[in-house]
Amino acid sequence: AEGAPENPKAVEAKLKTMKKRACILACFGIAVIIATVLGCVFGVPSRSSSSASSIGPSPSSDEHEVFTGDSAELSLTFEIYEDMDKLKDDLTTMFQFFADNYIQSMIGNLHCMGPMHGDPDDSTFHPVGGGGGNIGSSPSEAATTTITVDDGDDSFGTNNQEHHVDEVDMYKSDGRFIFIVQYNTLIIARADTNQMVGEIDLLAGASDEWIESNPFDESGIDSGILLSDTTIAVVLSGTGDRELTPISRVVRHEKATRVLLFSLDKLYSTNDFTNVDKSNILTYIGEEYLDGRLIAAYTIDSEAVIVTTSGINREAGLIQPISQLYFELGEDDDRFAEKAKELAPTLVDSHVTKLLRDLETTPGVFPDIVKLDAPTMSASNGAKSTNAAFCSGYANHMVGMSKFDMKPLQLDTSSGLNVETLVQFLPSPETIPYATKDYLILSNAITEEFPEIHVRKKTTTLRRYKIQDDKLVPEKYGSVLGTIPNKHWIDNVDGQLRVVSERFAADDFRTTNGESNVINEMFILEDHDDDGKSLDVVGTVKFGKPNELITGIVFRKDKAYAVTFRYTDPFYVFDLTEPTNPTIVGSLDVPGFSDFLIPINDASTIVLGIGSHVNATDGSIDGIKLSLFDAQDPDNAKELWTYHGQYEKTDAIRYDKAWRYVRETDEQGILIIPLIRHKYFPNGGYEVAVGFAVFSVSINAGIVFLYDIYHERHSDECYDRRWLSQQRSFVIDGNIITHKQWILVSTDMNTGDKNWDLPLVTDAYADEYCNIFP
Repeated sequence: AEGAPENPKAVEAKLKTMKKRACILACFGIAVIIATVLGCVFGVPSRSSSSASSIGPSPSSDEHEVFTGDSAELSLTFEIYEDMDKLKDDLTTMFQFFADNYIQSMIGNLHCMGPMHGDPDDSTFHPVGGGGGNIGSSPSEAATTTITVDDGDDSFGTNNQEHHVDEVDMYKSDGRFIFIVQYNTLIIARADTNQMVGEIDLLAGASDEWIESNPFDESGIDSGILLSDTTIAVVLSGTGDRELTPISRVVRHEKATRVLLFSLDKLYSTNDFTNVDKSNILTYIGEEYLDGRLIAAYTIDSEAVIVTTSGINREAGLIQPISQLYFELGEDDDRFAEKAKELAPTLVDSHVTKLLRDLETTPGVFPDIVKLDAPTMSASNGAKSTNAAFCSGYANHMVGMSKFDMKPLQLDTSSGLNVETLVQFLPSPETIPYATKDYLILSNAITEEFPEIHVRKKTTTLRRYKIQDDKLVPEKYGSVLGTIPNKHWIDNVDGQLRVVSERFAADDFRTTNGESNVINEMFILEDHDDDGKSLDVVGTVKFGKPNELITGIVFRKDKAYAVTFRYTDPFYVFDLTEPTNPTIVGSLDVPGFSDFLIPINDASTIVLGIGSHVNATDGSIDGIKLSLFDAQDPDNAKELWTYHGQYEKTDAIRYDKAWRYVRETDEQGILIIPLIRHKYFPNGGYEVAVGFAVFSVSINAGIVFLYDIYHERHSDECYDRRWLSQQRSFVIDGNIITHKQWILVSTDMNTGDKNWDLPLVTDAYADEYCNIFP
């Protein structure tokens, strides 16, 4: 329970998460990793080429046999289909390739080591940096940071990763009002006084095809807000058909994301809200339904970019009929192979026909679709490629990248919101979006398996799309070894793509006694090929002591900072001036670890860390830790100041929108974090303070606690994750406005005195959504 006292030896959620990630290090300790992968191959059928191209550099220089199954080989491309007949041909080839591999897999009696990409077990995946009902964050991973910091007296942004890119969030403010999406209601409150002026039912007028979001469903993001000048877009992600895809459909989550656009003109022109109709304070402009579950959304200038993901259902149309035939024929492999290969073309044709129908926006009209891609497997010992391809999968998920203009004068709402969508088929559900002003980048992690030798190989593909005036277009692609857990491990500057990945011995490489079971590596990718499509790795640098896990990353122009953790907190400084030779130029070992790294000065050489204090003996969490690092002289990096809050907990270490840093000068600022403080008494009792804490951060004076902002609790025992995740703060006109547990509180920033509070729901409503284990 949030209010219960914490055993100092207990490990908080972050440490549990890292241990969960680390536990796989020993799972296959005796396995010899023989397989390597030439890359993830994008493409359409190639009738003339005898070999497949790989994305980026090969992970190894060793010679490997390339397996392509019984169907046509697939080669590299990263373009949009102009001919839908060609799309049909490619889909037919791809799913025939899959069917051939599955048949061979059944004959070989081989099974995947984990869930197949695209199967129902994968449908609950949501990426770090955008999942679990709290847009832009996830309680399951920390290891994040942010780029932008507000200056001056006001600070009401969204802790965006990039300047000029406003990320979707459940909370927004324009400095005059606070906008909050609470389940299926849009609440609007004034920022200058405790008055709610808007309460809009977002379910009103919803299509019968759209299923509202379950408040306790963690399969994806539930809702969020995009704000642009005089319009506001509310994005709602329904459950769609996630539980059971009808047999007539191949694409899951049909019309699962609903986008509503409102004008703010009426709100802005109202001066007296005394008798205002709260349900009609905004002017409805129009709405649109998008296939897929919401995983990210952005406002770039006046343009909205929304990213959704859908599973591809192979179960009903391909896997089940072939499996049924296998069991009907018993152990007669030859008979099964003969009958299955006769049956497969019919199954594939039906599967492709249904998929094409699902892709149509209107009969005969398709969105832009990027040409198909598929992995080509390789193994130096001749491991069966058919089963590896089947387990790893391809075209198992579909990402929709939708774009529309939020300016009312440019909208013809009679035909919806004039949304342009680009569709990309992907092998795995593990898609992490990252956006800059000009680009959208998708990372997609692929687990390639060779079950007969108990080997996994993890690779992450990187696809970069140009955000043009009217649509998104595929631009460049690349790949790196390992996995990229969240958006903050990705950076794009001056045409360079910089990413950090992690690899584990259980999946990717052999270890001997004394060697590390984890590899942390930074990659720099650039465009070096003739066709201008491929991004090649031009520089790499490994970092971290043996078995250390990355907890925090931040990129800043020609610098980067990283924190890894085992029992101490190594703080690393990187020089990225030369792309071909990224270098560690400084490091520092201190107790604890930081989850968020915030450069606070113009030179990005003073870095504030938000994280946990750790017992150096046993590695247990014993409170929060704030650190101020000085990297002005990288060779002599220092931890200038620290704050250790024993028995204190903060969700600022897990949610990248929960904290706020307001820079007052180049050398000092104010930090606001949600905080739970336990105070123990000699007689064995304790009390709990729940709310926010405000700190002064100064290069010269250190990190100083200023005051608490208390929020009353509706319940002493509440497990609903939204009670934990709905924590935000804004600084407007010299006042700090905080939200926690459905209460807004305004506090004088200078004195710490309470101005007012505003309960947003009744106690009965709050209790209804409490004590629920999601």
